[in-house]
Amino acid sequence: MQGHGMSRDPYDPNYSDPHPERSKVKMTAAFADEDFVEATEADEAGRPSDEDIASNELHAASDQVCAHCGQPIAAGADVRKTLSGGYVHEMCPPRFART
Repeated sequence: MQGHGMSRDPYDPNYSDPHPERSKVKMTAAFADEDFVEATEADEAGRPSDEDIASNELHAASDQVCAHCGQPIAAGADVRKTLSGGYVHEMCPPRFART
């Protein structure tokens, strides 16, 4: 498919580049001026840091009641939100049997 007088071989003296803007691109290298810092295994694995995990915790307001056990949830306690919109303890406290 060499019609139109264009050769596809860039080493052919009759070759004309179909994209002449390529010759206008400046190919200069840019190097960082910062010191190199070695990545840890956790960085390479993409795992979140302890600070990221702590900032993602959900805490209850003071007037919440656990949708699972029915006991009040202490203000600032770690909770989970249910699909219905209620809150449950991260771990419900034990219920003692009445004697």
